[in-house]
Amino acid sequence: MTHGTRSPGKGAARPRDGCRTCLGRHLHVRLAATSTNAHADRGALRPAGRRHGFTLIEILVVIVIIGVVAGAITLSAGGSGARELENAAERNRRLIELACERAVLSGRDIGFAPTPEGMRYGYYEREGWRPVPEQGSDELRPRPWGEGIEVRAERDGELLPSSDTLPDDPPFACLSSGELTPLRLEFSRPDRPERWRLEGALDGRISLSQLDAAR
Repeated sequence: MTHGTRSPGKGAARPRDGCRTCLGRHLHVRLAATSTNAHADRGALRPAGRRHGFTLIEILVVIVIIGVVAGAITLSAGGSGARELENAAERNRRLIELACERAVLSGRDIGFAPTPEGMRYGYYEREGWRPVPEQGSDELRPRPWGEGIEVRAERDGELLPSSDTLPDDPPFACLSSGELTPLRLEFSRPDRPERWRLEGALDGRISLSQLDAAR
């Protein structure tokens, strides 16, 4: 039996020089890419240089933003006052309409009188006019005009004096026949130029319109 170096089997694959060269190039590219990514990550983690102060453009942008915000706040405040004034006039229009509808349906006359605080409604009883109390769930209970709202009341073209005391006989009334005492109410606020006018006709029609400051 002869001892010596065993020759490779027939099925064994011999590495070729070309493949060794390709493998070396592949490893070189992988190592280069890994090194580049590592440098990039260290660059991203490195804190940027600290800036000193603001540029002129940044200061101008801040000034413009402050001006826009201040203007929006001013418009919002003005719109709020105008909305409150309109809501007060509309609310009283609906309450008068409700009183007139209730008078027709119930067959009972309903009188109402303006006061510095708000409108007071009441039913006519055998003993006279009885205002609706503040407590309770009646929709015609006393309600304030609104913050800062002033009301000017006229009957048949005559200005009614303002009084904290309720009269024995109110100046306005919704009758069970469907008729309404002619009236005019003007709603205003010292901080608003516009006004709202509420008018009631004898036939029960009620209208609401906005008035300019000049009227």
